[in-house]
Amino acid sequence: MRAMGAALAATALLVTGCSGGTDDDARTAGTSSSSPAVTVTPAAPPTSVDYGPVTLVTGTDTFSLDEGRVRSDPDGTSHGRGGRFWSTLESDDERVSGTHVATWSTDRWGTAYDGALVQWGKSRITNDGGAWVGRYTGVYTPQTHDMMTWWFTGTGGYEGLSMYMWETTSGGFEATFHALVFPGEPPPS
Repeated sequence: MRAMGAALAATALLVTGCSGGTDDDARTAGTSSSSPAVTVTPAAPPTSVDYGPVTLVTGTDTFSLDEGRVRSDPDGTSHGRGGRFWSTLESDDERVSGTHVATWSTDRWGTAYDGALVQWGKSRITNDGGAWVGRYTGVYTPQTHDMMTWWFTGTGGYEGLSMYMWETTSGGFEATFHALVFPGEPPPS
């Protein structure tokens, strides 16, 4: 039971109200129509956590993208090249907030929004304190949405630091990210 309680606490959900509902209502899945529905909203992202010289950061990423050139093979595989995405990162750690610009390449099966794709590119995050330069890879399907990971090296005020960042979307053009900022270089490829 203790593990279950910890798992529930880790989800950081707040009950914001109750109302009647039906079995069709997504908010009442698994309950009878006579049970009250519970509307659940996520809590605010947690604040940064320090582990000595290492910091875990959580934030949001609002983005837009340009697919670039897309060509299709006879077997239906599409290759997107020369694309770009732009985003704004917000967190309570100013080092992991700012403007994010990246190249965007994909190989996809189906369409960009109704199929599976792998994605990769080079990335740069800038803010008043310095910049992070790195590379990323990820996947997308309509069922899982985006799941992307980055390795960054700090420049300017972030010289001597590295950052690993992972991000997921739940549809649309906003994502939740987590990042671990640590001293030293990223591990070798």
